Amino acid sequence: MNKTKKNFLKSSICYLLGNILSKVVVVFLLPLYTHSISPADYGRYDLYVAFANFFSTVLFCEIWIGTMRFMMEEKELKGKFSVMSSSLVVYFSSVLLYLASFSLFSLIVSIRYFPLVLLFGLMLTVQNYYLYAARALGKSVLVALSGFISTCVMVLLNVIFIKGFHMGYSSLFIASICGILVQAVILECNIRLIGNVSLRQVSRDTVRKLVIYCLPYCLNSAAYWFLTGFNSVAVTSWISSEQNGFYAIANKFSVAVNLVGTCFSLAWQETAFAKSSSQSEQGRFYSRATDLYVKFVFCGLTVIVPAIGVAFDFLVGSQYSFARRIIPLSLMGAAANLFCVFLGNIFGAIKRTKYIFISMVISCLVNVGLLTWLIDDLMAQAAALSLMIGCIVNASIRLVLLRRLIDLRVNLLKIALFAIPLGVVSVVFFLFGTAVNAVMLVIALAYVCYVFRDMLGNLLRLAKGKLRRNTVNE
Repeated sequence: MNKTKKNFLKSSICYLLGNILSKVVVVFLLPLYTHSISPADYGRYDLYVAFANFFSTVLFCEIWIGTMRFMMEEKELKGKFSVMSSSLVVYFSSVLLYLASFSLFSLIVSIRYFPLVLLFGLMLTVQNYYLYAARALGKSVLVALSGFISTCVMVLLNVIFIKGFHMGYSSLFIASICGILVQAVILECNIRLIGNVSLRQVSRDTVRKLVIYCLPYCLNSAAYWFLTGFNSVAVTSWISSEQNGFYAIANKFSVAVNLVGTCFSLAWQETAFAKSSSQSEQGRFYSRATDLYVKFVFCGLTVIVPAIGVAFDFLVGSQYSFARRIIPLSLMGAAANLFCVFLGNIFGAIKRTKYIFISMVISCLVNVGLLTWLIDDLMAQAAALSLMIGCIVNASIRLVLLRRLIDLRVNLLKIALFAIPLGVVSVVFFLFGTAVNAVMLVIALAYVCYVFRDMLGNLLRLAKGKLRRNTVNE
């Protein structure tokens, strides 16, 4: 196994373990949410999160992505912190813009608990900056560990606030803010960002390059919000906050898809950024990665769908039963969305970020148009369906552009073959109950183990080799 594969495998395992521990804990909070918070209140919470996400991504131009990209080009630690010093100039300028713009927006649109929502959005940017900086410094294990600790803090506070003090959805914001703060402190204690950056290291040329690199991400983030966050606003405004509550809970199960896709994407992003400057056969390299990603996500969905069919009644309160109808569409939309993010990372790796915006705008228009057309008949299901189709359009356009730019090729026959088992488990999910879905889950697990038999064998050999080395050292 070559060095690139080993680094990729190591990063994947780190992110997988960290995300599994964090995401599993979040899923087990569903009974707390669905039995203690009404669908209408949870719908309002999800709406405010959508607002916070809009301002915290669009106005910051996702400067953390550019920071990581330029840091990984620097070989020396001093050079990496010089990049961070320059990027912080852009970041703090965005903070001022964020505070002014979001405050003005709150005068137009009434937002309950606005100070908490404002702080929540700001803390999301702090978290992103530290996470991307830590990853650029090779701290993947610390990123995973700090994420788990952050989640535990959030969970503990949610239980205390909701069950102990009978607080409403404001507790979700307070707990998230505290959890993010804990993670930021852990990362700061290790990478010492504050102590290693200074105004003397700021380079005007680096600031200019970062702005040019990240500006397309600003436009892309705005379009992306209309592909995702807008749906929550539309469902709340055109139907009810209760329907948005159902939609939000259905999307919580997308955590499982995000787990599979994000672990792959995070590890892949580092590998792609590190390889892009020296890789001579980009098309072949990225084509192999794309095929592997498709396999990961489709197989992951094939297991996740029957698993949710087994667990739904145990995790979700009866007042949220309508959410079950939305889940398959929500899962597939999440998978298509993650594939778009994955392809977007390739554009970032080859420094062609301007092309990201083209596909995002078109898919955004598809999403908004379909949602407007279908929402009266399908209600919250329309939001999940329009998002799924919009993301598929987005991915298709990006694949065409990458074919022209680097001759990226995707095996469509493989995609079709992996889609068949997913279609089967989805039909079973809709037509049958817990028992049949449990049987299907066992079959799906066996199928996935067979598909990934080579990779599982490599992992087993890697574990045996490490154990053997440890035994010899002892």
